[in-house]
Amino acid sequence: MTYYYWGPGASGNQFYPSQPFFGQGVGQGQGQMQMPPSVSSGNVMTPTGTVLPTTGRQREESYIENILRENIGVNGTFYFTFPSAETSGERGNTVRVRGQVMEAGRDHAVIREENTNHVYLFPMIYFDYARFEEGFRYINTQPRPQR
Repeated sequence: MTYYYWGPGASGNQFYPSQPFFGQGVGQGQGQMQMPPSVSSGNVMTPTGTVLPTTGRQREESYIENILRENIGVNGTFYFTFPSAETSGERGNTVRVRGQVMEAGRDHAVIREENTNHVYLFPMIYFDYARFEEGFRYINTQPRPQR
């Protein structure tokens, strides 16, 4: 297999066949390519290659799945609209579930229905909104008292 090198020392359309991308080859230092330092999850690497470690719990970003994850076990009403839904007693293609979030991922939510104890796996693409009558926890905050 032929490799092409476009790293330090290459100019214009010039390339160096048979040079691997990593390991031995044209590079800096003593015939070795310099590899960037490994960065563990949550740490930041500056443009100069310096790794800045972080300490403590990272602030969650304000995405729906993170908000649902913060509210596992909290009673709420969840609304999902599907392209077509064949359910009796529902209006059109909207499904309403009263219950608690059991789990939430990037693309799904697992909700246990309060009355029937049924467990649903809903794709987040169909999520409309949630209503929490008793309040809910937002990302990295304490719940607010109701007025």
